[in-house]
Amino acid sequence: FTDGSVGCSGLNSEGQFGEADPSRLTTVYSIGTTQAPAPPLCTPGATKLATGACSLAAGTTYYPLNLLNTSDTACVISGFPGIAYADPAYNLVGDPAQGDGEDHGPVVLLPNGSANAIIGQVDYTAFDSTVCQPTPVSYFFISTPDESAGQGQGQYVELPGGDSFGCTGHTPSPQLTVTAVAPGVFEG
Repeated sequence: FTDGSVGCSGLNSEGQFGEADPSRLTTVYSIGTTQAPAPPLCTPGATKLATGACSLAAGTTYYPLNLLNTSDTACVISGFPGIAYADPAYNLVGDPAQGDGEDHGPVVLLPNGSANAIIGQVDYTAFDSTVCQPTPVSYFFISTPDESAGQGQGQYVELPGGDSFGCTGHTPSPQLTVTAVAPGVFEG
């Protein structure tokens, strides 16, 4: 503007709120809006999974799970990842992880963007051995939240602490828990 005024109606040249010059007001007509389409769901082929260092608390070991979008387009992830044990022959063992806490809602992962969740692994000795029926396990089978850990679509990730035992029986409380995904990398 050549008259020294600021480009906002309602602000005078001093940058203070004042009366708008009625000769400079215009009417804006809305003729419709468009929204960008929502990014697609993240898929296992475009998601790299990694577990990190553990922390211990009262018979439960916690591992951060970081999910990285390896595709060159944004994708959306939300909810609780599917987590289950797998034995050395890649057979699923016991009940899948139970969600722990609240869902944080959708997380948009840009290319190379990350989200995280926390896996809780209860020590199998906390359960009665006749109920637990312990069996050797070597992997977490991990699927993105929009898949099912029992459907065979996911990735095997070696247990961070090495081989362990999991319960093949139905335990009275979950042997595995997982939090909902949240934005960013968990660094403990």
